[in-house]
Amino acid sequence: IAGGLYIDDIDAAFQSTLWRLGSIAAVVILIGGTFALLIGRNVAHSVSRLKTAMEMLARNELETQIPGLDRSDEIGAMAGAVSVFRDHMRTEARLAGEQEIVRERAVAERTAALVRMADVIETETTAAMGQVSEVSNAMTSTAAEMHASAARTGAAAQSAAATSAEALANAQAVAAATEQLSTSIHQI
Repeated sequence: IAGGLYIDDIDAAFQSTLWRLGSIAAVVILIGGTFALLIGRNVAHSVSRLKTAMEMLARNELETQIPGLDRSDEIGAMAGAVSVFRDHMRTEARLAGEQEIVRERAVAERTAALVRMADVIETETTAAMGQVSEVSNAMTSTAAEMHASAARTGAAAQSAAATSAEALANAQAVAAATEQLSTSIHQI
């Protein structure tokens, strides 16, 4: 009986200790679970916000604010890395814009140079055409003068031919008269 009473006391003490330790364990598990749930939600929410910011950067929205930069844990480190990517994307976009401006300026300068070259060619062609026109007009004038001179020379030649024919006729008349005179003298 004494052994049974002793075991009942041990069993009661064990049950009491078990209930006390079980209650403490349940409270610790409840508090740990609450903390784990809060930490998990905090991490999941932070990662979700960081994912949203990364998606916005992927759509080239470079003014996106990166959440979590002020944190000192792994989320803060990931936010810092995403911030570096954003800064590089901004720099790349700025450089691409500057490159586009330089390319447009080069195209404009090339176009202006071509226009200037076309203007120079047109001006020089116009001047050359004017000179050709002046030379052509001078040649036409010279040809007209030569034609007039040739006409005058032809008229003078015809006049000279007519005068020569008249002089020949006169000379023949004088020769005939001289021959008659000579015949008359002979007869006398």
